[in-house]
Amino acid sequence: MTNQAPLVSVVMPVYKAEKYLAASIKGILDQRHQNLELIVINDGSPDRSADIIHSFQDDRIRYVENEKNLGVVCTRNKGISLSRGKYISFNDADDIPLPFKLEHQVNYLENNPEIGICGTFYQLIDQEGNPGEKITLPASSADVALMAKFINPFCNSATLTRSDLVKAVGFEKNFEYSEDFRLWTQLLQQTKGVNLPEYSLLYRVHGNNISIVNKQAMWNRSKVIHREGLTTLGVPFTDDELDLHTKFLYCSQEDFTAPGRLSELDHWLTKLYRIVKIKNPELDQLSLKKLLFENWIAISFYARNFRKVLFPGLALISPLDYYPVFFKKIAKKIF
Repeated sequence: MTNQAPLVSVVMPVYKAEKYLAASIKGILDQRHQNLELIVINDGSPDRSADIIHSFQDDRIRYVENEKNLGVVCTRNKGISLSRGKYISFNDADDIPLPFKLEHQVNYLENNPEIGICGTFYQLIDQEGNPGEKITLPASSADVALMAKFINPFCNSATLTRSDLVKAVGFEKNFEYSEDFRLWTQLLQQTKGVNLPEYSLLYRVHGNNISIVNKQAMWNRSKVIHREGLTTLGVPFTDDELDLHTKFLYCSQEDFTAPGRLSELDHWLTKLYRIVKIKNPELDQLSLKKLLFENWIAISFYARNFRKVLFPGLALISPLDYYPVFFKKIAKKIF
């Protein structure tokens, strides 16, 4: 390892990742942007992860071993404290960045000093690496700022952030399972963020993903963030409406099959959009409407309430925007 500080630090926590780890490390080392360090932290992994890491002979790798399992939040924070780069990237041990990712992000941040967070779109892959859906995210800084009040506007492994911003905040242990969402909402209070409209990451989906295994805990943490977002937008809400809001934003379809629950959601979304539009007229709300429409269509169709699919309160507010989204979803056979 050279004594000269790299431009980019990549932090990779590792725990029970032997099946995917080699591909993830290779994805970092094969980046076209070569001025980087890869901080690989073995978080007490009981499998062959250590052997796989040591099999790579590259002096850009900094190997760290936790004495015991600390969890992903503490391990990421440890990586932040060890990082030396001007920019920092978090790469989970099962995700694979494409070769141009860091090059394009570094170039963007170097040329746009007002931007502190640069993410990208990404593509899902399964356990065997087979390609799946391509995921888009809010792209412009205005869209990112608005959508962060509703959903996580970034894919964690697809981001590159100015290190000084991250080091001043870090990941909050109390927000485990939503710690990245929390970090971005905090950083966006002091900087701007964008997502480059290109697919630079392969995001692996499997049964061990934290967001699947710990769904309820993630909802509970996210409620705090959603509470803050609604308050900032001037939207009053009850505890039940906050619960509806959170489960809707995670498109938890099974939670809206009980009698009357879909009507409660319809009432809440109509109220939400009317108030946001009135109290925040300066905001471009196309991205918000698209999010509300797409989740609503998926949830009401799952509940087999076809009348609600066709004639929700949202459609009455903005029919010229709702029905094109509806027909596009039908045409793509999303259901």
